[in-house]
Amino acid sequence: MFKEDILEMTNEIQKFKNEFESKYEKNINILISDKSDIVVNVRQWEDEIIAMKEAHQIKTIEILEKLVLGTMRQLYPEFKGWRSLGKECRRREFVIFKQLFCYVCNKIGFTLQYTGAHINKHHASVIHSIKQIEGLLDIGDVQICEAYEKLKENIKNYVRTIPEDIKRQTYTEPITSLVWDKE
Repeated sequence: MFKEDILEMTNEIQKFKNEFESKYEKNINILISDKSDIVVNVRQWEDEIIAMKEAHQIKTIEILEKLVLGTMRQLYPEFKGWRSLGKECRRREFVIFKQLFCYVCNKIGFTLQYTGAHINKHHASVIHSIKQIEGLLDIGDVQICEAYEKLKENIKNYVRTIPEDIKRQTYTEPITSLVWDKE
């Protein structure tokens, strides 16, 4: 390619990038390369991709912690001022929710180390918490089952699942049926 072609292409890409970012208020990165350059560019972006994944994980684990704390406050109002599961407390009610947090984090797919670091515990403590909750759920411990069911309910409310009475809503037919009927 000639320098003029590359300059013109670069200007068009920059114009597109500026228009997109101003219209949607999102930053974008555009990768244009010959096959020889792609390995270098992808390696350059790996750090950004890892950082984005970590930011998503941080947000997810923080949301989950808030849901667990909210559930704990619903069932046990004496914990109203507590803002973190990282506190040290040996009261059974608090320990139940700390262990439930570990159990749910494990089910979601967080590593033991990451979960433990979030609540100031070693990964072995997280393993112990998971095993405790599994065992107590298996035998049907009333306090654990109540807390777990309430937490599941709060998570479902937070996620806002699809309503069961979707049949009563209008325009639930496939869009193709609307197109074909107008011939």
